Amino acid sequence: MLAQYRDEHDRLRAMMRNYTALMTGDRPDVQTVMRVRRDFASLFHSHHLGEGEALQRLRAGPLDAETVQRLDVYAERKRDFFLRYSALVQQWPLQRLTDEWPAYCVAVRSEKHAFLDFLQWEEAMIHPLLVRAAQAFMPGDAPIPVAHMTRGASLG
Repeated sequence: MLAQYRDEHDRLRAMMRNYTALMTGDRPDVQTVMRVRRDFASLFHSHHLGEGEALQRLRAGPLDAETVQRLDVYAERKRDFFLRYSALVQQWPLQRLTDEWPAYCVAVRSEKHAFLDFLQWEEAMIHPLLVRAAQAFMPGDAPIPVAHMTRGASLG
């Protein structure tokens, strides 16, 4: 399960790199830009649905305060990213994107950095919890205390 989420993160990172690599010249390749936007949104949505289901299983059991806080911070950060991403898509419909390509490229590069930071934080802070969620289906295994899974990581 965790390998699948890491693979999806790698694919999302590659999509972001490839997308920003398209951002050269004065005019966009509109068909490619729209296809990449659609593909990214689709993968990101399905990825977070899968993670969300696993984390819901974890929330169904007894949790220590640190885990609850981490899950709450994750939900907030994920919601914030979705809102920023949705706003970007709404603010940059096809015609504006075409007319103001250089400005669109600046906006996307800014969001790219925020997104890559989010993925890195998620891997450090949330992926260990996914291991715990998987353990919830393995009777007899003692849960791993969250403090032992993320040494050196920060909630913020």
